[in-house]
Amino acid sequence: MPESPKPEAEDKNASWNLKLAEIAIQAIVGGSFGTFVTLLSSSDLPKLALGAAIGGVGAPIVLAVTEPFSKRLKRGAGYVSETTAAGAEEAVQAWWTSLSGSEQKYLKALETHCYSLEGEGFQRYLPSLALEDVFIPLHLDTDHGNVYGEKASSLSIWDFLPKAEVSLPVVLPDRRLAVVAKPGYGKTTLTRYLALNYSRPTYKDAGAARLLPVLLRFRRIQAWVQSEMQPKLETLIVQWVREVLPQCGELAVTEAWLRQQLQDGKCLVMLDGLDEVPEDRRELLSRWANRQIQEYDSVFILTSRPHGYNADWFPGVRQLGILDFTNEQKRTFLDKWYHVTLWEQKWKGFWQNSLTKPAGQRLTEEQAKAQRDTEAKQAAADLYRQIVGNVAINQQLAVNPLLLTIIAVTHQAFAVLPERREDLYGEMFNILLEKRPLCRNMPLSLTKAVRSQPVLQGLAMQLTLADQTRFSTRQGAGWIQEALQAALAEQGGESGCTPAQFFQEIEEIAGLLTGGEGDAYEFAHKTFQEYLTALEIQASGQENLLLERLRKGEWKPVNDWREIFSFYAAKVGADWLVEAVSRMPSGEFRQQCLALLHRLVKEERSRLSPAASQTFETLLATTQFTGTTAAKITLEQRFQQMLRLDERTEMTTSPLTWGEYLQFLEAQNTGQFHSTAQVQTISPEQFNQPAVGLTDADRRWFCAWLPTQTSLQAEGVLFDYELPKAEHYQAAGIAEDGQFYILRRQLDPKYAQLMNYLASASWKEADEETYRLMITEVGKKEGQWFDPEDLLKFPCEPLRAIDGLWVKYSNGRFGFSVQKTIYLSKEIGGIADGRYHEEAWTKFCHAIGWQQDGNSELLRVLIFNTSAPQGHLPRWVVLGGLGGGGWGFGVGWCGVVLFSRIQTCKV
Repeated sequence: MPESPKPEAEDKNASWNLKLAEIAIQAIVGGSFGTFVTLLSSSDLPKLALGAAIGGVGAPIVLAVTEPFSKRLKRGAGYVSETTAAGAEEAVQAWWTSLSGSEQKYLKALETHCYSLEGEGFQRYLPSLALEDVFIPLHLDTDHGNVYGEKASSLSIWDFLPKAEVSLPVVLPDRRLAVVAKPGYGKTTLTRYLALNYSRPTYKDAGAARLLPVLLRFRRIQAWVQSEMQPKLETLIVQWVREVLPQCGELAVTEAWLRQQLQDGKCLVMLDGLDEVPEDRRELLSRWANRQIQEYDSVFILTSRPHGYNADWFPGVRQLGILDFTNEQKRTFLDKWYHVTLWEQKWKGFWQNSLTKPAGQRLTEEQAKAQRDTEAKQAAADLYRQIVGNVAINQQLAVNPLLLTIIAVTHQAFAVLPERREDLYGEMFNILLEKRPLCRNMPLSLTKAVRSQPVLQGLAMQLTLADQTRFSTRQGAGWIQEALQAALAEQGGESGCTPAQFFQEIEEIAGLLTGGEGDAYEFAHKTFQEYLTALEIQASGQENLLLERLRKGEWKPVNDWREIFSFYAAKVGADWLVEAVSRMPSGEFRQQCLALLHRLVKEERSRLSPAASQTFETLLATTQFTGTTAAKITLEQRFQQMLRLDERTEMTTSPLTWGEYLQFLEAQNTGQFHSTAQVQTISPEQFNQPAVGLTDADRRWFCAWLPTQTSLQAEGVLFDYELPKAEHYQAAGIAEDGQFYILRRQLDPKYAQLMNYLASASWKEADEETYRLMITEVGKKEGQWFDPEDLLKFPCEPLRAIDGLWVKYSNGRFGFSVQKTIYLSKEIGGIADGRYHEEAWTKFCHAIGWQQDGNSELLRVLIFNTSAPQGHLPRWVVLGGLGGGGWGFGVGWCGVVLFSRIQTCKV
């Protein structure tokens, strides 16, 4: 039976009660009875209600409506579920009901605005992704390479924001922050993530104080800024809220109230993307922003790419960087990525479609999610193996959220990754402009990427030459009209696509443009514009545009086009840049350009002809560098001038310097290389003094780090580094006086992936790669088991190589020789006779964590990190390979035979 409608008077009373409660709570937040009276007087409540309210203000009115009001708000808040624990639910309810009505409405609108992930050009291509589902906490660079400070990898943005127990406003410099990082490092996503958390009570999970979040995008507000003084921040915020958050068009927040919040330090103001402001207005916007930062006691976070930020314009602002993703962050990102995208793109649809079928043919949601979990785990693991198994991809490409997104999308489409950044971008453009639209049956008017991409290249070139990132439909039409018509004519057919339609398709179908709703288009990420500009320079033969920037003799014009230089050199080689630098007069500008050239050639692997390569090396050898660049070049030159001891072994001819060692310490400090080397507070003069300098353990870690440096690699050759022994010093004719010399050996390139896995602490992948290397060594295929006979005569040389890598990168914790030593120890009582001794084997399995006390079964889940017991890894070969669930796994014959062989080979 339908519910009877409520009387009209009861509806009005309920409505009045809700409005009255909102006003009362807003007054409580405002902190005065006068505020309450003012709000009541300006409301649309009837006079009778006003009289009752003013006559009996205080707890009775609020308490009379708090319960139904808070329940209503709690339902609308979107983050209190029926399954939430009572304590947590009460906390959220208390937080929500403590806010004024206007503040609730604003925060809800901001939460909606920041809820989804901005796909940096992929939003039309990818399913809708909730930001909180895929966000990875960023590690911040706080001291720009100060290796003695706290490890930067342990610090996140929450470490720099006011804590709940700290009284507001906070003191300097903690309230003035600038996050400055290269494109793709997640600066915008970070600000959206903070806005999302402060629009909910989830900021409390980080122990943070309550702040009112304000998120402003420079490219949106730059037209409103008149001068360094105008407009006032509170005026601009009100304008931004009403224009950007549709739900807040009539928000009853006065500038006076907002100004008070800013002055009292109760706001978190985020100013995102200073580099996106046109260069001719950037100084004005910077000075305006600094004026606001200095004037109010609230917390400010400004973001920019390096070229757009001038520290001189922001005195007293603490600059933070964003570190490259660690391998653990990459693994977490990929796990989250596939977990979400495989559900949204595949299994959610399968499950929903199955509901229309007969009962016996339907999938349950649990079945669909279980299969999603299996596929996501496999896909993420496969891509992670490809990334960490290739140093170039791992260290140069998979370093930030944007590039990992491109890599993941490309992996989903092709399964196998290109090794170079420009090739990844090329594949991505092919996907977005052709493959994906065709698969979705939504082809662009220019159906082939080879026709649509040149049009975009011309557009990107014009934007770059105009020093713009944004354009109107009319302006863009003038730039592409001729190229678009030529491409359409070449394609043939009936299409009469206009520039306006083309821009709309590139935004809505390909996702490479954004902003069309306001007729102010731009590329979804500036690196897309830079990549296309480089291609257009190549296609049109306008290399002179790059050379003109070099001829100016100023670093800024070159640095502003840094990514274009990089993409162009990757496509055509860098001979032209070598010639240009060689003609420059000596001085700082030449050093800066040579440092850029060094990065392009040594780290990004841009090609050089033999003649250009010789000129380049001469330039490096005859130029006096300073700082990090000097240390990098010195280290590279050291390994080009080694003393050969035999066919595969070389030794350095001079001791390592403190500056070279600092590079390793910085990599360790920022989480880019795993090691347990102790950070030594020693002077450069003490560095090579045995009594006060480095320990051999620290030096061995440095040797383990060297193979991870792409600039030290040679094509088709794998180098391993270690400390020389007495016989090496004697053969080299060098006195063994405790200084830091290094031995380099050539290894078979087939061990490259194992070395990369171990160097990146990817222990599980290294264990599987060890099995693959050894099973193929005995003439079997992957997927087969070892027999004891396979290991009885296993070649000693590969056994030494594999074990040596395990021991080195685990600092003696893992490896076959480590396991052998434990097995032969007095406590275990094993014998290296190749025969299975059950009692010794059982003790061994307990000692290394493969069995638990009182349990005869071997553990199915192993520990793939250095918290595992000594000797815990590797495991596949010792336990017979893929026979992990069978008889051979439990008995361990392969293990005792392998230990016997290790003893014979003197490993």
